[in-house]
Amino acid sequence: EHLYFDVYSMKKWAEAYGQQVISTLCWDRVNRMRENGAINHERLSSHTTQQQMEPIIIGIDAAGPGEDQILDGSHRFFAYAMAASAAGYEGAPLPLPAYALKPEEWRQFLIPGFVAKAMNFDANYDAPPSKV
Repeated sequence: EHLYFDVYSMKKWAEAYGQQVISTLCWDRVNRMRENGAINHERLSSHTTQQQMEPIIIGIDAAGPGEDQILDGSHRFFAYAMAASAAGYEGAPLPLPAYALKPEEWRQFLIPGFVAKAMNFDANYDAPPSKV
């Protein structure tokens, strides 16, 4: 079952109250994102690469027990990896700023499935979520 989040409010909350951590760039995830079409390359080039790098938001256990998920920042994560690769650092365990939200923190931003369906969220959803 796909989870839907109020990412705008989650991001504001994380900036004010979240635990910022230093995650590590996972190159296996980058390759999976590339292979499964999880990245919209038009958005990446027209929006993400024009923005300042901000921490991503990781939901601990959001994809199931022991399975973390990027809740906000998949495109920033991918853009960071592409920049690192272009600079000759592909494969290196590079530091990546992130907010790591525990289940009791990210659950407050869930949007009920019936609301997501009524708002036609799935029409804009074209790839499975990225697990961290």
